Amino acid sequence: KVRFVDWRKVIADRMTASAREVPQGKTLVEVDVTDLADLISSVKDRVENPKITYLPFLMKAIQAGVEVTPEVNAYCYEDGFVLQQELNIGVAVEVGEKLVVPVVKRVKEKSILQLAEETQALARRAREEKLKPDDVQGGTITVTNLGPFDVYAAMPLLLPPQATIVALGIVRDQPSISGGSIEMRKKVMVTGVF
Repeated sequence: KVRFVDWRKVIADRMTASAREVPQGKTLVEVDVTDLADLISSVKDRVENPKITYLPFLMKAIQAGVEVTPEVNAYCYEDGFVLQQELNIGVAVEVGEKLVVPVVKRVKEKSILQLAEETQALARRAREEKLKPDDVQGGTITVTNLGPFDVYAAMPLLLPPQATIVALGIVRDQPSISGGSIEMRKKVMVTGVF
């Protein structure tokens, strides 16, 4: 029980400091992922490992966003911003009473399959408590995937000194108007906090 209280206190202290000390703007965007869902479904039978999910595609979408707005891939200090050359995405992983954020390094250099494989390997090592110090250092943007918890949308708090965190909600079927008719489309809420 003491360990449980200690970890929750560490998390609470960090999140309280983030909310109190860092001004945070938030955006919420609904994204149509119907075509992506079809693609993922079509490769499930052909690709056993790694399991293809939405997460590596989100990482590549973040990469595209960083190319347009490099300021989101920065560290924020009291005296200013420091743009980061590498895109290293931390992926929040719940491990019992802890929340750990292993980091996928050099995202720009990796394919969707490589990102999927590395993300799953890091999450597995996190759950087995086999992460090395280097596995949790150097993140420039954090991603939290709330889909497995059936969460539609959330407003996460920044992990200082990072200037961006992105939350991915659950993918849901939503009625949409297309070409004058109503059809079911797969949609997901993506939250950006900056």
